[in-house]
Amino acid sequence: MDEEKFKQLMEKWASHEMHTAPEIHPSAEVYQRLKDKEKKPGFAAISWPVRWAAAGIAAAVIILFIVLLPSEERGPLIGLRRGFGADTAEKGERAQAFNELKVPREEEAPKIAKAPRAAAKALAKREKKPQIVTEQSIFQYQHPGTQTIEELDIKGPQDKVITLSSEDNYRLVLKLAEERYVSIYQTGGSESLVRLFPNPEYQSAQNPLQPGKTYIFPEPPNWFYAQEHEGEAAIHIIASDQPQSELDELYVRYQDTEKKKQKKEILERLIHAFASIQELTEKESKLLVFRFQSQ
Repeated sequence: MDEEKFKQLMEKWASHEMHTAPEIHPSAEVYQRLKDKEKKPGFAAISWPVRWAAAGIAAAVIILFIVLLPSEERGPLIGLRRGFGADTAEKGERAQAFNELKVPREEEAPKIAKAPRAAAKALAKREKKPQIVTEQSIFQYQHPGTQTIEELDIKGPQDKVITLSSEDNYRLVLKLAEERYVSIYQTGGSESLVRLFPNPEYQSAQNPLQPGKTYIFPEPPNWFYAQEHEGEAAIHIIASDQPQSELDELYVRYQDTEKKKQKKEILERLIHAFASIQELTEKESKLLVFRFQSQ
């Protein structure tokens, strides 16, 4: 068979197959779906500038939501930073300077012989003070832009409430007269709490604290500063001759609990425990409280 005849035969065969094949027609439902798809393009058909704009709006909404969260969900009650001005800690001189701090001691008891009525009244008032076995109980603070360190003796009754902003620094200086187990807590109203000691982040010393030695909270060159809190703040200093197991257990539960309701209940129990310490005998535990305003 020559090439021309073979070509003609193949054309006839192809024509016959095309005529005998069944016709394929889409149903009305399938046809309508195809038309609808053409009218409504998906997300893939949207231009890239439009896609980026939509993503930007979504990101802005998420950031706004985070910013508007309640303050108790943002950040800790306090922060740490170095003091203002020249810092001698790097030269090894700060520890010596603070151990040689001259702090006004509590005034001597009035003499009954000189003024019987006034002296008796002063002595009765003294006996009602919240006593704690410390030689020094000092609250120090400083404002930005100055190297001056202001001091308040917090061992006696508090006659004024200072106001500190988040720009100010503060710390505690303690010197015990006897060996004691010490716990220091700071509360922000009735909403938040942090333990300042024992806490290796702020002070490397461990309980029991020894008499005659000056302890600074936090350790130099660091200072505390108020963070994410406005209103009254209180520092609770507790000294006892035995470990404070109940307070330690409650604080661990407070730290580990994530549910707001349970956290608030534990905090209320801790604050109640602080108040009840004032009613204990001198041989058990004593509490010293210092309050200030944070803004």
